[in-house]
Amino acid sequence: MAKPYKKSSGKRSKARGGNIGRLSGIMRVPLDILFEIASHLEPLDILQLARTSKEYRRLLLSRKSRHVWVTARERIAPRPLLDPPEGLSEPLYAALLFEPTCMACGSRALTVDYALQVRFCRPCWKENIIPGKILAKEALEDYKLDDFFNLLPAEARLLPSRLGHRTLKKLKHPTVVDQHNTDRYYWIEFSAVAERFRQVCELRDDQAYKAFVVECVAATLARLNFHLRVVVWERERHIYRYTMVEHRLQEYGYKVEDYPPSDVDPQFHHLLWKARHMKPRTWKTIRPKIIEHLEVERSRREALKWTKRQDQLKDHYRSFRWSLGLGMPLSSSMEKHTLPNFRDALQLPCMATLLVARTPEVDITKKEFVSIKPTILAESQAYRARVRNDLVQIVVDRYPDKNTWDTATSSDVEGDDADVAAAQLRLLEDPATLFCCGLCGRSMSYLGILEHWQTIHGSTAWTPQHVRLPMARSVSRLLTALSQVSPGKTHSSLRRTLENGRVVCACGSDPLRRASGNAKAHLMLNMLQLKHVNSNLQAKHLISIRCIGE
Repeated sequence: MAKPYKKSSGKRSKARGGNIGRLSGIMRVPLDILFEIASHLEPLDILQLARTSKEYRRLLLSRKSRHVWVTARERIAPRPLLDPPEGLSEPLYAALLFEPTCMACGSRALTVDYALQVRFCRPCWKENIIPGKILAKEALEDYKLDDFFNLLPAEARLLPSRLGHRTLKKLKHPTVVDQHNTDRYYWIEFSAVAERFRQVCELRDDQAYKAFVVECVAATLARLNFHLRVVVWERERHIYRYTMVEHRLQEYGYKVEDYPPSDVDPQFHHLLWKARHMKPRTWKTIRPKIIEHLEVERSRREALKWTKRQDQLKDHYRSFRWSLGLGMPLSSSMEKHTLPNFRDALQLPCMATLLVARTPEVDITKKEFVSIKPTILAESQAYRARVRNDLVQIVVDRYPDKNTWDTATSSDVEGDDADVAAAQLRLLEDPATLFCCGLCGRSMSYLGILEHWQTIHGSTAWTPQHVRLPMARSVSRLLTALSQVSPGKTHSSLRRTLENGRVVCACGSDPLRRASGNAKAHLMLNMLQLKHVNSNLQAKHLISIRCIGE
């Protein structure tokens, strides 16, 4: 004999124990009082009560207790639940409708079909709901199947989870059954109907065959309409709960306009649209969660109010950086190239103060920004020192055996802080010291990484997790070769040399192609054309720099 359900290969979640023994006193309550109490519960509560003991199971699941289930079903808000179809008992009806448990494996299941009268998880649904042509090939291979696929309900094309407000208004109850072999059927019921179909066909009685078809089609139509009515009732119950939550939130001063959009905070709307009745205990449980989501949305909207002034401040800051010479030849002070990007600049006290100095509707004038320019340069010193420490630490973590770098990282060095800063700068200015952006993979000097963070990753806060040392050594070899041409060179001086001269190779090739001026230095520092140099720096690939005009 076939099993009623096919289990999927998924693991069943372990059941958790509840408050055992809390309701032991209810066993001594008279039956009439017990039935009166149970009739005020929801059907799911009665079902759970019946599972507490064998005595209650025998009592509440018997046919004599049907009036308790009916009364409880009629008291459900916002309107009474429909009567179950013929052949579906009240306990099974309650479990099918209210209990999100897979009938095959016992795991959580949200996919339900009230016409098929089954609820399965997704894996078990695929195991039990099978296309009709596959089932018919096994059970009815030698029979004519013109009418068969209308004799039992197929998988509903409209599930409760797919029903929206607009779909609810356009729903129409079917008046005819129009199903095909491509539809999916519950294999247990399909096998039972196929057996009856074979028996009727073997009688070779046209009148009995027609009566059988009419009876089954009528039952199928009734079950399809029942599924649709239950889906509509379920959706109305969701709306009823949503309305109750809305009224409760109004008492706390929240309006519908304060709700976050569903694409921004889907979990908030999941709390609002649950189908379970809104009891005082339920509200007490979900109220802190809902209010927390609303406060987060309020903070998000408050931040969006300042978007206009923030964009204006961003434009002023960009103009300020370019006016200092950023992106131009390195002929001015170092501070011009080591300012923070806009995301980090917003954390400077002067920038944060200017942003909220006036209401969000008032524009930030150029005069207001000019007044804080000196303060920006002064407050950027802390950012510059933090980034320099991070970069030095990255180098030391990779090469801990370099004793000459101890001074650059030691916090216990006796003497002025300027000595530590100078040691750090010497390490970073070494042509062999290069860094790689972890977000885009480009290799560059420490000056290049700072400029790169300003221009390319302006909306990303600085963090050393986004910077690493490059794996390839050809970049360092080329820069080392350039420094050997002019001993004592640093990244800054090499950049000036590249901007004012021409890099050539003994083999006659130009490693930087046709780039000139600042573009040449940019290509150099970002390592886009450095595969020209081989690993041994042979004589035919010796690098030299010629002044422009030679």
